[in-house]
Amino acid sequence: MSAAKRGRAVDVVIPSYEGRHHLERCLPSLARQTHSAVHVIVVDNGSRDGTAAWIAEHHPDVECVRLPENRGFSAAVNAGVRAGSSPFIALLNNDTVADAGWVAALVRALEDDPDAGTATSRITSLDDASLMDNAGDGFGRKGISYPIGYREPDLGQYRSRRRVFGACGAACLYRREVFARVGWFDEDFFAYHEDADLSFRAQLAGVACVYVPDAIVGHAGSATSGGRINPFTVYLSTRNNLHVLIKNLPGGLFVQYFPWLLWGQAYWFLKMAVKEGMWAPWFTGILAGLRGSRRMVRKRRAILGSVRIDARELNELVRASEAEIRRSIRTKRGRFDSTSVGEVRT
Repeated sequence: MSAAKRGRAVDVVIPSYEGRHHLERCLPSLARQTHSAVHVIVVDNGSRDGTAAWIAEHHPDVECVRLPENRGFSAAVNAGVRAGSSPFIALLNNDTVADAGWVAALVRALEDDPDAGTATSRITSLDDASLMDNAGDGFGRKGISYPIGYREPDLGQYRSRRRVFGACGAACLYRREVFARVGWFDEDFFAYHEDADLSFRAQLAGVACVYVPDAIVGHAGSATSGGRINPFTVYLSTRNNLHVLIKNLPGGLFVQYFPWLLWGQAYWFLKMAVKEGMWAPWFTGILAGLRGSRRMVRKRRAILGSVRIDARELNELVRASEAEIRRSIRTKRGRFDSTSVGEVRT
């Protein structure tokens, strides 16, 4: 019987598409983990760069799940989760390098907080560790997920453990039971905002997320898709943002947030279509989001039929998260005393 089937404390799932050159940095960092029970599962998403053969030769202890074609981030993660059996599941992008204590810190945080089902990392820029990349995902009334801390100078403002709205799928940890409670990553999303969707479903189910400052990962960012702003990412982000809202936002809050939601969509249009010139990806993303709305509504019925948090409490979470988004943006622009950001609690 394989090591994975005997049961490990943590399965680390790494989706990878044409990413062997990233794995050459990522996998050695996992071999140095101080946590003793780590089983690494790379899901090769139909790569043609020899990823599977390279893993077999250079990292024989790593399990490689091979998919026949590129099925996207969501499907790859689901395949990796199903391949393992551990009570904890860590997700890690292939374009990352994890600190030696990364897994141990995430596990310790969930063991310390039995009400939390997910834990998210302190992610810094891989090229410049003095810059933050993510300190938990925020979600505000505009209906747009935002990476707290993105491109802020790391001045120690995110060194306190705190509750956040959601986990960044680039480097985080889930209890396996969370997937039984809220479902899998939505494979209709393919990539982008799939972690925001799962985080929203988790909040609706009463599953908290904790940010863990001593779980440190360096992240290159959007290495597989070819950059943060390109036609592929704009199309998927536009479509999937609509899907997150259609699936998860309760009707009462949709009415309450409606002016902000309109502003959020207008902002995204002005930023991507007008400023970046991504008219076609934005437009096709909107059309695809609307075309898929009937399917999302069917999923919505199941999600909102088992909500364990009332609208007032969810609104408080969103408003607190929105305040942290504003602080993060002001800090990045140099208009806010960043030393107080880490004191925010949601």
